[in-house]
Amino acid sequence: MKSSRIILIGSIIALIAIILPVIFYVVNFYEYNRSTDPSDWGVFGDYIGGVLNPIISFLTLIITVIIAVNISGLEKRNHDESVHNPIKPFFIINSLYFFSADVSKFAFTVGNNFYTYSPPLSPAKPYEHIEQPFFLQVENRGLGLATEHQVTFKVDLNELRHLLEFKNKEIEITTSDIIDRPDGRKCINVNLRHVRLNTSFLIFESETLGLGVVDKGEKTELHVPSLLMKAFEIHNYIQDQGFKIRTDFPSLSLKFQYKNLNGKLLKTHFEVALLYFQDQANYSVFRVVSRQLPNNN
Repeated sequence: MKSSRIILIGSIIALIAIILPVIFYVVNFYEYNRSTDPSDWGVFGDYIGGVLNPIISFLTLIITVIIAVNISGLEKRNHDESVHNPIKPFFIINSLYFFSADVSKFAFTVGNNFYTYSPPLSPAKPYEHIEQPFFLQVENRGLGLATEHQVTFKVDLNELRHLLEFKNKEIEITTSDIIDRPDGRKCINVNLRHVRLNTSFLIFESETLGLGVVDKGEKTELHVPSLLMKAFEIHNYIQDQGFKIRTDFPSLSLKFQYKNLNGKLLKTHFEVALLYFQDQANYSVFRVVSRQLPNNN
């Protein structure tokens, strides 16, 4: 795209440079009849050549410099790829089924419910949700380890607000407008009122977590922010009770930022969805689905 714009601009400049001398000549000598004397045309040719030659030489110099810069950039990029690709990490987020530890439609378990990758054999125990935070399974299938690995979760707060707001005789859920905090972060305040639970909490638009060092071939657990999962839990409770037409939870944007062994900063972007699949006798089944967005490195 950049090269095509340069070519277009250069072509326009060259066309103007050719037309202007002719226009100036015609404007100054238009009252004279067209000559049939070859010597007059020779003078005209000398004029055109004298004007255009320096311009063409200057444009040629500019084009040569541009070509040299582009070639240098390509060579540098090829060199970087030859140096970094053999040790470049490559991350995926595994698409897996996961399960609710205790189906919300059998009891009001918001705040105590949680999600695991194994079908639960018994209802959730008190405080078990604290010991087993939900995570995404991240795998490094590249050729080198990643250091200083950080992951930023981001969610659409407007979409989340409209999804969570609900009221009937049993439960009332309200959300605030988007709050701009002094530290620059954005969030919403979620208020839940129920005969068994009154609670309020903040959900931030983005949260960054550290994964540290992830070696090649290693699988690691990327914990989803707990309050984001609490919103997911409330959403599922509303869906399970049939209070609303079933809709999917907003997809999450994940930005991976890390360095390879040579210290080069790399980035990978994912879109992750936590999708409802089906209900079983004592639990619900969901699925993690992810896709990698265009590379931004």
